[in-house]
Amino acid sequence: SDAACLEVVAAVANGGALVEVSLAANSAEAGTLAELERALTTNALRHCVAEGSQTCDLRSRGLGDAATVAIAELLQTGIGLTGIDLRGNCITEAGAAALHRALASHDGLVELNLGGNACANSGVVRRLLGRLAVNALRKARPTDVVRVAGNRGLGDEGAEEVAAFLASSPNLGSLGLQHNAIGIQGALALAAALPRMDALRELMLYSNALGAQGAAAIARALPPALTALDVGSNGLGDAGAAAVAEALAGHGALQELHLDYNGISIEGSTALVQTLSGSSTLSSLWLHGNAVDDATLLCVQSLAERNRRGPGAEEAEEGRPQPGAAEELDEEALEVDVSALTAGQTGTCRFADRVAELSMVEYLKRCSSHALGARGQIVLAAILIHDARCTASAASLESLRVVSMGVGTKFMPRDAALADGPRRERVRDSHAEILARRAFLRFLYSQLRDFDTAADGVEDVEGVEGGGGGGPGSFGGRAPAPCGCVLEATPEGRYCLHQGLTLHLYVSTAPCGWASATGGGGGKRATPPSFRDLGPDECPPPLPAAEGGGSSGSDG
Repeated sequence: SDAACLEVVAAVANGGALVEVSLAANSAEAGTLAELERALTTNALRHCVAEGSQTCDLRSRGLGDAATVAIAELLQTGIGLTGIDLRGNCITEAGAAALHRALASHDGLVELNLGGNACANSGVVRRLLGRLAVNALRKARPTDVVRVAGNRGLGDEGAEEVAAFLASSPNLGSLGLQHNAIGIQGALALAAALPRMDALRELMLYSNALGAQGAAAIARALPPALTALDVGSNGLGDAGAAAVAEALAGHGALQELHLDYNGISIEGSTALVQTLSGSSTLSSLWLHGNAVDDATLLCVQSLAERNRRGPGAEEAEEGRPQPGAAEELDEEALEVDVSALTAGQTGTCRFADRVAELSMVEYLKRCSSHALGARGQIVLAAILIHDARCTASAASLESLRVVSMGVGTKFMPRDAALADGPRRERVRDSHAEILARRAFLRFLYSQLRDFDTAADGVEDVEGVEGGGGGGPGSFGGRAPAPCGCVLEATPEGRYCLHQGLTLHLYVSTAPCGWASATGGGGGKRATPPSFRDLGPDECPPPLPAAEGGGSSGSDG
């Protein structure tokens, strides 16, 4: 009966431990079921906090608006959660509105996924997502501000929420709202807030739907100290490019302007060249993916280089190291405190610390100009080779070295990728890990080429002492490995790494998507085991496989 079901609900609410109860095929009324839903949701959220987790997984539980009431009540008490996953439930716009109101007095929650609910594509949810983006901006470190509010599906309504926050946040130095489907309405709201942001230096709005009118409104409202603007892939066309050029003509600080993949042709690029020719600060103008002729691109490059060099550049150029000089630098001569870059961050072992430090040092040596001009936190990936045959005393010089690296987080917009055609001639993915892998393949190809070059100068060694007996130095008639080569030939005519060599991948930021282990089920992340007692050339033992034969989910 419904009375008996109410007793169950009371027990669930008072016990606090149960998080799943089914009253199917009973005579519970709708109000009773709603009370049960609230009690179970409250218990589940409190259980996650008690377990030390900052996130709670409530996916596909058939939850309705009663669950959002429970969540809203707990948020107002200051419960310590930063993320809640509500995908695949039955929440309506009324429930989303309750959550939106609760966030007005709670700034701890930064992630709330309502995908697969009836309200998922509503303006109410987009406003809710805007509130979450505001919370993320409030909590973000300066190096993370350009990415924490990106790719959230804000739309115009969410952008309006962000704009209301920006109007009262004049000290924000960077802002990234990329991949958010922001249109003209959202652009106008942001434009109204921008003039008050005196400290803003960089604004990233690429891959939205600003259009010509929205981009022009943003350009006219830029703070006077802004140095970087990215409105790539926004459908500007020639009219938008001309409007942006006109709006930026009097800006005295802008150094970097991204207009990639905007459907710009000769008319729009001509207006941009005119603006660039009259500017003394704009030193980078990105026009990739537009129908701009080579002559215009050369003109853009020439004007940008003029601004980069500035007055007196010829004299300064005489003392500048030539390309390739970085390869001759000694690590001791590099005046960079690498330890400051990883302050407070300790790896699982000393070998891991060496991998991270060497990767960063190599980046700073070879890409110093990129490091100086990088916006926010760079994402670096590197592949290193470790030689276990070297002694620990020679570790810093011989046992570990970087053979490839990549820096970046961008990928080609979908429309541009589809326009590439069946030959796929463009590099579509410029994430650091992908670039490092591509560079590593080139490294391996160069190693094979060295083998081929060495073989050209050596006659067939079959029958020569040490040449065909299968002992050391015998490669079945092939030339021995060139000096410094990491590969060795096998009697079967293949190539493999020298015995004792191992490959190691370093990534400065945890990868996104399926490549990132999250602890599963919204639970607490596993703490990586520590092997600080191992030497600088000793790797930790392999982690045990997960149950069922799957890969481990550890963050080791």
